Amino acid sequence: MNCKKAAAAAVFVLALGGSIGADAATISLPGLSGNPAEQSGAFRTDDYHLTRAYLKSPYLIAHGINENFAGYVNAAIAREKRNFLDELSREPAGITGIMTWNEGLIANYYSNLQGITSLVLIEEWKSASGSSLFVKGLNFDAGGNLIPFKRLFPRMTAGDAEERIQAYASKAGIMLLPHRKAALPTNYYVSKKGVVYAIYQPGERTLYKYGVFCVPIGTV
Repeated sequence: MNCKKAAAAAVFVLALGGSIGADAATISLPGLSGNPAEQSGAFRTDDYHLTRAYLKSPYLIAHGINENFAGYVNAAIAREKRNFLDELSREPAGITGIMTWNEGLIANYYSNLQGITSLVLIEEWKSASGSSLFVKGLNFDAGGNLIPFKRLFPRMTAGDAEERIQAYASKAGIMLLPHRKAALPTNYYVSKKGVVYAIYQPGERTLYKYGVFCVPIGTV
């Protein structure tokens, strides 16, 4: 949990209008479903309570024709849940964790020819002194395989991505941390409208006060 607990002394407010309240379910990210009524219905939420953890995780509902796809997607989600609980088990007893989720683009072959299914897992780590956030995108192709960023944008260079990040930050009035080597994003999600957002954790590209920094980097 190195990058997650590095910020455990502060309570963060998400950039771009999102906020964190008493639990992680209040977090909003640009381009994702704002409430259950806006979600596709492809996933259900599984509640899982432990002494130090509360998981509200997605589970893709299988309907026969998508049984293999659902199996791959749910296996990837299960790995993330195990990692979350393993990390939490190694932390002091005073730290607790919450996992929630949201959905972006959901594959259907009428409006989404790319066949991309995009989810975001949101982890909140709480201690007596405050809380911190960690946000991760899971993006699947029509075969249930995770899609690396480079596969979406094979011609984009690290310099291209850095130019877009700097231009967006400048327009939004957000100060980037200096002395960072340009690199392609590795953590991202795809919005309902097909906008690809690069995800940076609090303190990764910006000051902690800006919270999770989501940058529109391209479209699919």
